[in-house]
Amino acid sequence: MLISSQTAIKKDIYPLYMEKLFTYGSLQISSIQEKLFNRILVGTPDVLIGYEKGTIEIDGQIFGIANPKPQGKIEGMVYELTKEEIERADVYEGNEYQRLPLTLVSAVESWVYVRA
Repeated sequence: MLISSQTAIKKDIYPLYMEKLFTYGSLQISSIQEKLFNRILVGTPDVLIGYEKGTIEIDGQIFGIANPKPQGKIEGMVYELTKEEIERADVYEGNEYQRLPLTLVSAVESWVYVRA
């Protein structure tokens, strides 16, 4: 089977598999998105149940963090990222967060950064 040059280019620009990432804090800020991913993300609103948004101090700055709480809920955005972009987000979030696969209110399975 022959693949046209257009198809080959499309695969390089638009990966076939994108991962979902639920965000509720600084990863929603366009300047941070541009710095990390070299693009502004377009997302979909969603809600995470079973967690509440708390705060954590890192290097003198205050950030939001998801803490487990059975009655809790966090409103946020779901973005589609490449595997490489997810890895960049892992470095950005650091050791205070862990990335877990969780199910959102919309029934979408998404990566979510929660307290480590």
